[in-house]
Amino acid sequence: MLFRSHLTPNQKILFRNTLTHDSDKTAREFAGYDGGVDSDISSQRLRFIERRLVSSGVEGDHSLTKLKNSLLHWQFTYSATNRDEPDLREVFRGRLPNGRYIFTALGSSGIRFFSALEDRIFEPQADYSIPFFRGSISGLFKMGVRVTSRHRDFQARRFRYIPQQSSTLDLFAPSNQLFSASNIRPSGFQLIEYTRGTDAYTAEMNIFAGYGMLDLAIGPRWRIVGGLRIEDARQTVRTVDNLVPNATPINAHLDNRDPIPAVNVIYQFRQRQNFRISYSRTVSRPDFRELSPFDFNNVLGGFVTVGNPNLRRAKINNYDGRWEWFPGGNQLVAVSVFAKTFQDPIEQTILPSNDLRQSFINAKGARNVGFELEFRRSLGTFSNKLREFAVSSNFTFVDSNISLLPEDATILTSQNRALLGQSRYISNASLQWARAKWRSDAKFQANYVSRRISDVGTFQLPDIYQEGNTFLDFVYNYHIGEKNKWNLRFEAENLADNTYLWTQGPFDQRRYQLGRTLQIGISYSLF
Repeated sequence: MLFRSHLTPNQKILFRNTLTHDSDKTAREFAGYDGGVDSDISSQRLRFIERRLVSSGVEGDHSLTKLKNSLLHWQFTYSATNRDEPDLREVFRGRLPNGRYIFTALGSSGIRFFSALEDRIFEPQADYSIPFFRGSISGLFKMGVRVTSRHRDFQARRFRYIPQQSSTLDLFAPSNQLFSASNIRPSGFQLIEYTRGTDAYTAEMNIFAGYGMLDLAIGPRWRIVGGLRIEDARQTVRTVDNLVPNATPINAHLDNRDPIPAVNVIYQFRQRQNFRISYSRTVSRPDFRELSPFDFNNVLGGFVTVGNPNLRRAKINNYDGRWEWFPGGNQLVAVSVFAKTFQDPIEQTILPSNDLRQSFINAKGARNVGFELEFRRSLGTFSNKLREFAVSSNFTFVDSNISLLPEDATILTSQNRALLGQSRYISNASLQWARAKWRSDAKFQANYVSRRISDVGTFQLPDIYQEGNTFLDFVYNYHIGEKNKWNLRFEAENLADNTYLWTQGPFDQRRYQLGRTLQIGISYSLF
């Protein structure tokens, strides 16, 4: 929802409000051989997740004509996110020689899992801009402050049905009968709580930033935009066992002051062609989840992911050069070269343990170097019969390499490899169609990503690679009525029903298919 009010020609107040509420209810079944227990098993899982997001903001623009036509801008935004998982239930059964499946008391069989997360963010901001002109030089100077205050509460509880006397239970019964109230008794199932000491944490992040920026135009061809932002950031994650009085918490604490400069130089050497070079520095802070030792297993035989309270934030230097040509309309031809250097990049690694565990560490550094080709053009320039069609595509090549800390070089398996999650080749292509007479438009899109490391191997365990894939999607929109208030939308995703495959050395580590997704919906615009 958007509400705009012009108090005077020089004063404007804007209100924004967004509310999203959705839920997922899934029933999952799978069966097959599991090497961890050396037998065939079947799994049944029921899961319900409810999410809610509310974001409200107010902002104002005030033109100060008596102060050299300067502009004062301010805004305040509040957002709250809730995620509630009220009752995850999972049961595992083992296969007998006669082919029947019987309840098996594995560590994660007969569980009930409850979790709740609440996230709140406050963001006030204010900046002051003043334009200036002198001969062939014109520009804008801006300075301001911004604060981000974020707070999260998370807690989970775990329960499990433990059989006391299996002879008094029908372990072949369906789950809704097997775990009925009548079977929870001294000679049947005992319902115990096994909530872990890491199943609750509170987290805070406060960022105080001040910045200044200069946008300078020199003559008709040169433009220079540069600035500096200084951030004081403090992150704290406190993981504590709520079931133990006076338990000692596990604390993660990051306290950093970072100068973040940026400069962008643009030269227009022809009317529709630009050449730009830029440099910027950014930081990548670990997420709260990555700093807390809370762990969760999404599937038996899959990885248990656990956080690392000792993570550091990563610093990234970005260098870019780009040539752009705008033939007309929204058409574009562009060639870019880029380089990125990383200090303390965060990577996901495999932990040596009896089960499959993964966590996060900081590498010493990394660098990415590559180029990108981008093309966007209407086919009507080739033939009037194709004027309703347009194509766009881009191709990115990245050469990536990582450097390790001496203490990690003896632990990590690969000494020379790409950065975690970085593909060497990335390509996208789409064909768009629009016919105003029919109030319709459509898009067919293909995306390709080459193989990339998903988990870094340790202690001679090979790295795990997610193999390359090509995804095909289709979207069609029909605008109902002349005013375009109503819109009918059809989406078809993963048309090729791709196989997601991870490999570890010569072996398939895991694979699955999600199937095709078809959606149809209708929306109405109030404004």
